[in-house]
Order: sequence, then structure tokens, then C-alpha cells
Amino acid sequence: MSKRLIFIVEGETEKEFVENLLVPRFNNEFGFYDIRCFKTKRSQGGVSKYSYLKEDVLRVVNESDAIVTTMFDFYMIPKDTPGYPEAKSKLNHLQQVELMERSIYQDIIESCIGKRICFLPYLELHEFEAMLFSSDAGINEYFKEEADLKMFYSIQKSFPNPEDIDNGPMTAPSKRMEKIIPDYEKPLYGNCMAMSIGLDVIMDKCPHFRSWITGLTNLLTT
Repeated sequence: MSKRLIFIVEGETEKEFVENLLVPRFNNEFGFYDIRCFKTKRSQGGVSKYSYLKEDVLRVVNESDAIVTTMFDFYMIPKDTPGYPEAKSKLNHLQQVELMERSIYQDIIESCIGKRICFLPYLELHEFEAMLFSSDAGINEYFKEEADLKMFYSIQKSFPNPEDIDNGPMTAPSKRMEKIIPDYEKPLYGNCMAMSIGLDVIMDKCPHFRSWITGLTNLLTT
């Protein structure tokens, strides 16, 4: 029986990203076509409780030959998420998000005792807009005249990679993008800008994202 890949994502922008960039990649490179993607049912600009995400995962993870993965912002992750208290003790954001991903995985595994499941949780560092700092291609295609490109390039140079852009209430990637582009709205422009940048560039600039795609590829091809 063939494997099936199921994405559970935070919102409409992530859903469009999966459908427009990830699905074609898995289709074209690996001939893998059985892919589903759906938004968590209780997301209103973010997930308010981990239990809602867990409920969605458990609903599909027991399906035969299903590979289930997630795509949610690390920024403003619910405090009831497994590993949250321990992650706060880590100074490195990558270590924080990896610890929480392992904790989420363990929580799901423990809820499926005696069952063989395939689950790869992914939390975006720190949120979707971080990927938009991978290149100026999106800004130049849609906002070249009104965008503050000087600010954009300054932010790019200030961090080792886009995933290191911090997650403060006023300095998270989305907040910075709103300052660079006054008319920026994630549902309208986020996915269009990501498509202009391209998956290969995003993978090159965002190591945690690249690790996720590599992990999915390994699960699909082994």
C-alpha cells in the first residue's frame, strides 16, 4: 500500500504554501501524489490551545500508511504545548523549537501506544514571514515602489539567517514586514511573495525549514 502525506497547518497562507510549493516538489521530484493538507479547525490567527492541534493530529495519524506533519508558528505557541517550560530555559531559539518538536512527537506517540504511526512535527522559526526574508524577490515583484528596501536589507544583514529573526511582540518577522511594507497582509501577499522567492532559495536560507523538508523526503522515499 502506498504512503500518504498529510499536512496539518495553522492557516490559509500555510495551506496555500503547501499546495503551491511543496506539493509540486513532491509530485515532480518523487512522483508522490497522495498528499492532503488541511487547516486546524480551531485556528483564529493562531492556535490558542495545544489540545486543539493534538486532536487534529490524532484524528488522522492512525490512518493506514499515513505520514502526518504539521506547520505552525513557533511565535506565540500555546503555553500548554509539551516542552514549553523546558524550552524557555534554552537560550538558542533553534534548541527551543527542536526541544518542543521532540516533546510534541513524544506526546503523540504516548497517546498511540501499541499503534505504529509516522509523525513529524514542524514548528516554523519563528513564523511564516521569516521565510520572506530569504530574498528580496517577493518585495521587488509586489512592493518595489512602496517598500522600505533599506530597512529590509538592514534586517537581513543583522541575522545569520531569516529563522534567527527574533520573536518579540514588536520585532517578530511579521511585525518587521509590516513596517517594511505598510500594506502587507499575510493572507493576501504572504504566499505570493514566497512563490516569487522560490522553494530552493527558502531551503538554502532557512536551515530548520530545510531539515523538515529533508525529513519528509526521507520518510517518503524509504
